[in-house]
Amino acid sequence: MRAVKPRIEKTRAKAMTEAQIQKAILAAFHLQRRLAWRLNSGGALISNGEGKGFRKLQGSPPGTPDIIVHVRGSVFGFLEVKRPGGKLREAQEEWFEQAKADGVLCAVATSVQEAQSFLADWLSYVG
Repeated sequence: MRAVKPRIEKTRAKAMTEAQIQKAILAAFHLQRRLAWRLNSGGALISNGEGKGFRKLQGSPPGTPDIIVHVRGSVFGFLEVKRPGGKLREAQEEWFEQAKADGVLCAVATSVQEAQSFLADWLSYVG
């Protein structure tokens, strides 16, 4: 009788979505007891009640990064979350250009490790 060679299937790890990366970063910050939250840009229509139409609720301005995190004292940093290889949209590039010109702490993170590294850099920067 001939020996049967076991079939080994290779599996590829599925890449995380931006939303999953955001949730993981926020969870990591919260485990460190760091104040951080998700910013929502864009808008939504909400009912005025009693069938009298809708009004628009505006979130953060277009281009605003995904996460704000408390660094120290009155200093906050902003993180835009992208999948590895992801690119900033035009509104995001404009936001970052203006923010950096104004001395705002901001960065693009593609993982929890990158987000934590940026936070460590910001903590060193503000002393």
